[in-house]
Amino acid sequence: LLEKKLGKPAFVDNDADAAALGEHRFGAGVGTSHMIYITVSTGIGGGLILGGKLYVGASGAAGEVGHMTVDVNGPRCGCGNFGCWESLASGTALAREAVARLQTSADSRILELAGGDLGRVKAELVFEAYQQGDVLAAALIQRAAYYLGVGLANLINIFSPEMIVIGGGLSNMGEALLGPAESVARERAFSISAKAARIVSAKLGDDSGVLGAVALALQGQADSHG
Repeated sequence: LLEKKLGKPAFVDNDADAAALGEHRFGAGVGTSHMIYITVSTGIGGGLILGGKLYVGASGAAGEVGHMTVDVNGPRCGCGNFGCWESLASGTALAREAVARLQTSADSRILELAGGDLGRVKAELVFEAYQQGDVLAAALIQRAAYYLGVGLANLINIFSPEMIVIGGGLSNMGEALLGPAESVARERAFSISAKAARIVSAKLGDDSGVLGAVALALQGQADSHG
């Protein structure tokens, strides 16, 4: 439709794939051949760079890492399945677990920061409470980090990447989340693959998707010209 309207070539992909391309071409993953990008935000998305190229699979839908099952008895995910990675390690999952805990124990800064309204509890408030020394917030972030690490271990075992780049809003928690997650990943993954994989933070921030779209267009143009 865009090509017809504009009379120009158009190249389209989803946001996580574009962000993976952006980080690979212009950000943290420059120079790598096997890189996985994940965005940990309200959900968990991802993109796979294998052999230096974006891997999309037979249907074009590869890279939906947030929907691998990490707990068969886990909570229902927005996709309808149970125990998906994003249902346990995303910002939405963190807030949901916080609300569940607060319903049985209100002894936490989280509820104070939310003005006593459980409907206002978000991942950002959990982190703010954590920074103020809140015990419940620390336990909640530790839980999310554990499940984040389990998923990272799965990716390391399956793909043996050189690098996993982590972006998205929840990654702004920094070492509080990513440190324990990396420890879990390295404990659970095959040692030979774990040693080969660097786990780093994304460099491009909100620009990763836009720059990835640029990379997609550049590559598409190059391919069309042989």
